[in-house]
Formats: sequence, C-alpha cells, structure tokens
Amino acid sequence: MKKLLSILGLMVIVTPSLNVISCEQIETFPSKHANVKTSSLEKFFEQKNNIKPYNIDYIELINNSWEHIGFENNISTHKIDYSFVSISDSEIKSDFFSSLIELYEPTTADGINYDFTGLTFYIENIFLNLISVNSEFELTVNSDVAITIKKGWKTVGKILLTLENDVPYEKKETINFINKILLNMNYVFDITPNKLKSVENNYDYLINTSLTKDNFDDFYNEFSLKQKVITNLALSKSQFELSEENEVLYLNIEGYIYKIIS
Repeated sequence: MKKLLSILGLMVIVTPSLNVISCEQIETFPSKHANVKTSSLEKFFEQKNNIKPYNIDYIELINNSWEHIGFENNISTHKIDYSFVSISDSEIKSDFFSSLIELYEPTTADGINYDFTGLTFYIENIFLNLISVNSEFELTVNSDVAITIKKGWKTVGKILLTLENDVPYEKKETINFINKILLNMNYVFDITPNKLKSVENNYDYLINTSLTKDNFDDFYNEFSLKQKVITNLALSKSQFELSEENEVLYLNIEGYIYKIIS
C-alpha cells in the first residue's frame, strides 16, 4: 500500500510539469520559396562575398550523391555589403524580391530605393540539384538553399531559395569538385593544396594515393564511373597524364599537377 501511494505521489508531481510543457508556444516564422540567379544577389553583396549554390568546405560525394555535411549550426552567415538597394518594377514582380520585401519590410520613400540595413542571410543547408560543366571546363550549379532571414538579431522569416549561377564559375572551381570525386575513390586518401608553389615545388596539389603506373587503368576506370555525377564531365584517359621525375610520380589533370605520395 505504501508503495502504491508513493507511485501516485510521483505521478501527482510529474503531471503538472507535463501540462506546462505541452502549453509552451512554439515560435513560427513565415516561409517562402523563390528562384534567383547569383547576379541578382550582387545587389546586396560584393562579388567575392556573394552567396554560392554550394560551399566547397562542406560538400562531399556520398554514394554518388552530393551532400553538405560536417557543419554545426549553419553552413555560413552572410551579412550584406550594400544596405541601400534599388529595385526596378520588373524585379519587384520577381518571386525573390517580392518575398524578401514581404518578409523583411524594408523602408522605402519612393518604391524603388529600399533600406535593408541589418539584413543577414543564415545558410542553414544546401541541397544540390544539378552540377554541370561546359566545353571550357567552367562550372554551373543549381541548388535549393535553405535560408533564415535575420533583421539584426531578430529572425523575420525563412526562404527556400532555388539558386543558380548565371555566370559560369572558372575552371578552378571545377577542379575543386574533381578533387571531391577523387577523394571518394578507393585509391585516394588525402589531397592538400600546395600553398607554397615555387620553381622547385611546381605542383598544385599533394595527393596521398596508392596510384602507380601498374594500376593506372583501374584508377581511371573508377574515376570514369564516378565523374557522371557532374553533367557533361567526360574526362578521357588521355586527359590523365602520369609522369615521373626524380623517382617521384606526378598526375596531370587538365593542366593541374598532383604530386603523388603514398
């Protein structure tokens, strides 16, 4: 009987706390979906600070799918460089600017010039839709970017932004993605940029790999299968040049030199 009373007593104590928890209000924010090109975002950012449809620091190739992993609270934070922005009538009608104005409620005196002081984009996650290269080996990426919109410290809304670069990224960006493919191969363990490039150390990357002259064909065959994750990327075996200098092997991919260590 004493045991039963003690259990009932515990239930009496616990029940009110459960009721309190269930009554807590969860704060919600208005959400929008919009499509935009990276050039439109340059109204807010210097080109070097502009939001990209990917973040090379966190993107990895996993089971033939591109994913952003390894970040903590968010991928990146972008406080705008330009607070006062002119928006034309045609731009106002676009889903991006109309959604942003509705969420942020910037002040305007004439309906053309808007004050976005305090605007910050918090990139929560990025989901890649398409990566492709052109004949010049330049890169185009289309992604859905999950963004929280902040006005100072205050969250005012969220946008799922379908973002694509309308000006292709240079060849170096394509090489960054090729490195991600290489790192997903059985033969490659690590790739490190050569930040002290010189006449004596005239290579772009140090690659820790089990690649040798004897297994080169197998190495290329594995890459050939994986490169399909980038549309129009079709590097032939002749574009992989393996050479030896002073008993050190080097791999040349489209003009980028990899010094091989194992």
